Amino acid sequence: MKESINELILQYGPPRLIPAIQDNVRESLILKTRQVSEEQLPLGRTKIGGRPDLPNHIHWPTWQDKPLAFIAQINLADLPKYEFLNTLPSEGILSFFYSAEQETWGYNPKDKGSWRVIYLEDKGLQRQNRPSNFPNEGKYENCTVEFHHSVTIPNLESPYIDLEYGKSKREEIDQYINLKDHLQEFLGEGNRINRFLGHPEQQQNDMQIECQLVSHGLYLGDGSGHDDPKAKELSAGVKDWELLLQIDSDDNANMMWGDVGCIYYWVKHEDLLSRNFESAWMILQCG
Repeated sequence: MKESINELILQYGPPRLIPAIQDNVRESLILKTRQVSEEQLPLGRTKIGGRPDLPNHIHWPTWQDKPLAFIAQINLADLPKYEFLNTLPSEGILSFFYSAEQETWGYNPKDKGSWRVIYLEDKGLQRQNRPSNFPNEGKYENCTVEFHHSVTIPNLESPYIDLEYGKSKREEIDQYINLKDHLQEFLGEGNRINRFLGHPEQQQNDMQIECQLVSHGLYLGDGSGHDDPKAKELSAGVKDWELLLQIDSDDNANMMWGDVGCIYYWVKHEDLLSRNFESAWMILQCG
């Protein structure tokens, strides 16, 4: 697959940016959903939506005294055996939560806590009942997941290209869109994609710089954080952030993020290696 992707990059990519695109190809997993009853999924299996499987000592996460919605759980033992996944623990479960009312979009430092990524052992699990004050907006349908190997390329605004090569010209943007269209056709992934690792299907501005600045206290709701004197110094760390999980607006799970958008969980590479998933940052984007 990598050879075919490289041929597409050479044929359709913006000539000036081809080296940067080639150097930053990232493998990924697509999570294809199928709605099933909760009884059909054993405890601890990878899934999107439904109710979480947690040990009793881990309480249902809350924010501002309200329960967070359960988004997904990834059992790391379920993952296929690809070399690019070796940075992850071989066992354990990653559980993802987010505000049921979608009150936060990740551009405000005060948003922290309105999502959670919990890493736990696959032991003593119980399927948790939703709290009595759980909002209807966060009751997503239970879906089983199939993993499919994929390959991704960076977005033009990503630090892998923008910081190294500068802003892209209109002609280059058109060429890049054409490349993405051919890549999507080759991979046959469709328009709605749940993705684990790799580069995201970005719908607005670059998220790596957003994660870096907002997690360090800069507000980006009006763009003012980019003009803060600290922003330039902080920008040196933007490449530390990696996409952990992208969850699309998924009909099977009855999930809708903003206006047919996505939620993206990001984690620093050093935190990924040290299993410090509590420091993950989340962003919601929609077109």
